Amino acid sequence: MNKSNPPCEDPVSAHITIQRPCRQTIPGHEGLFYAHYCTKIKGIRQKDGSSLLIRRCSMDKLTDIPTHCGQFQLDDDLYHGCIATCSKDWCNTGDRPSVSVRMLTLCLLTLSYTVIL
Repeated sequence: MNKSNPPCEDPVSAHITIQRPCRQTIPGHEGLFYAHYCTKIKGIRQKDGSSLLIRRCSMDKLTDIPTHCGQFQLDDDLYHGCIATCSKDWCNTGDRPSVSVRMLTLCLLTLSYTVIL
């Protein structure tokens, strides 16, 4: 809540620990079961402007589409934001630069190797 866990904010830090295996309970069943989805809920609470960011694994998709943005209710509060659901690690990490650091490093190494020869 209100950016109280900076490594979890967008873009998510590569240094946070991913919970593996991610397991949850199923109502009416005993024990823990492997989750199939990653879910991110990110929004601004309408009544006071505080921010919310939740990253969880889940047994079910929260929506039928990968990302839903707009108004949603959580507990008794209204939020404006997005709910994203996907089926692999790091798939709902937020905005990323258009050029990856790896690609930029590879290009620079190739360029420096070419100049040296």
